[in-house]
Amino acid sequence: MRALLPIVVAAAALAVAAPAASASCAFLSSADQEARADTVVEGTILEAGDGTARLAVERRIKGEAPAELRITGGGAPGVSSSVDILPRAGERWRILGQDAGPATVWTSICEGSVRLDGPARHDPGLAAATGGPAAAPASALGALLAWLAALLS
Repeated sequence: MRALLPIVVAAAALAVAAPAASASCAFLSSADQEARADTVVEGTILEAGDGTARLAVERRIKGEAPAELRITGGGAPGVSSSVDILPRAGERWRILGQDAGPATVWTSICEGSVRLDGPARHDPGLAAATGGPAAAPASALGALLAWLAALLS
């Protein structure tokens, strides 16, 4: 079994190199994310579901936002993507987004939107913070590393 280790390490190195280009949003600073956004607001989620949410705007940081803002994910209304935020009613969020029509912005974790009153559900520390079960690996690299750890233990 130890003879497989060099092959597994090489595969892991390739897996790390490939997604780096597609995950470039992870390397943007907060200042860059804010500069890129059309709208930056903070508020409380009134309602969420089907790839959209309604936000009661409490603080306007950048752009002109009405008292209530409709938020869509990267996948558009009714469609979810792997980088969508997952807000729930009652949560406070800082939304950085791109204008998508009257009183509407689209956003994602890549845009820099973040939950203000607790861990975001895309946060790997959520299970530890809430005592909930650990989530499955979010990527092929995570699955590969989990398999490697199991193999070597």
